[in-house]
Amino acid sequence: MKRLIIITIILSMGFSSYLSAQVGIKTENPQALLHIDAQSKTNPATGAPSKMQQSDDIVVTSDGKVGIGTIAPASKMEINTEVTSDIPIQIKDGTQGTGKFLVSDANGVGTWQNVSPPSGRVYPIQWITPGSTFATGVSTLAPGSEFTIPSDGFYSMEVRWWAKHLPSPTYVQRTTTIFELRKNNVVMDEFLYSVPIFNGSVTVYVPLYTKAKAGDVLSLWVYPLESPSTMTNVASLGWTSSKVLIKKMQID
Repeated sequence: MKRLIIITIILSMGFSSYLSAQVGIKTENPQALLHIDAQSKTNPATGAPSKMQQSDDIVVTSDGKVGIGTIAPASKMEINTEVTSDIPIQIKDGTQGTGKFLVSDANGVGTWQNVSPPSGRVYPIQWITPGSTFATGVSTLAPGSEFTIPSDGFYSMEVRWWAKHLPSPTYVQRTTTIFELRKNNVVMDEFLYSVPIFNGSVTVYVPLYTKAKAGDVLSLWVYPLESPSTMTNVASLGWTSSKVLIKKMQID
């Protein structure tokens, strides 16, 4: 008697049960373990419904997948709105807003977060004053290289250096020089190069790095350790001009 009452209740709620263990709500032709035709009997009596007919359907398959707008979900949950203008998903928790990202924590709990704008930037080239001289054995500020930091971050100073040794050596010699990146006149990074002097001139490219805060002043200092004569940076042509390029690095 109890079984008969249960079956009667199920049928009175609009369920149709089949020997295949498929259950249909508002459809007599269920295509999955549980198949709901939300618009009420828009699906055909036989065969699979069309994409348009599936657009209002909800199914739970025998392998535990959920489909909304599709009777054949390919993932654990699939929402298909390709034949309608419906918004596929909307999450409101009071923190949503334009341009926000849904971010997960370690446990998979999602919250809306503001987008962090890119922090990298390249600043205008700093030209080192042509004709500046750098005596051997002395650390000298490269005139024109000072740069005031606009915001906290990690910075690089890229140095393109072209200089002559005057008077020019009469034979091939080497010169050894240290470039110092200073922050508020304190050495933060340095690089030593040792290269041959060719036709009285040398050219090198050196990147230097440091963390800095807004208001800090970066500067380049040149320290010739070994040199046959005084070093002078030149600018007879644009491509021979010594200069520095400041970059704010975007490092996670």
